[in-house]
Amino acid sequence: MPSTDHQAIEFYMQSVHFEAQAPVCTAHFPAMALPLRDAYLTWRSANAEALRQGAAEAANKGMTGPRPPSLSQMAGMQAQMLESLPSDDMQRRCSELLASVAPQK
Repeated sequence: MPSTDHQAIEFYMQSVHFEAQAPVCTAHFPAMALPLRDAYLTWRSANAEALRQGAAEAANKGMTGPRPPSLSQMAGMQAQMLESLPSDDMQRRCSELLASVAPQK
């Protein structure tokens, strides 16, 4: 459980950005589909309360509406940027995306 509303929003933002970028990664690197899905599902489950709290706080702050600044619009722009990268840079960013939700070793 995050200790502040800001931390909860950070968790929620991470989930929104992950959900926007993961399809780009799996489209270009199909072998990443299962690892991304499995790691994300585990991460979401482990952080369910923080994500719920973050979604509520983001909505209260007007960050989830149709007008900017919308988290989903920002995430969409980042996904478009990821899509435009050269393959090696995209691969690195997709690996970083996976690492952002993978269990710490």
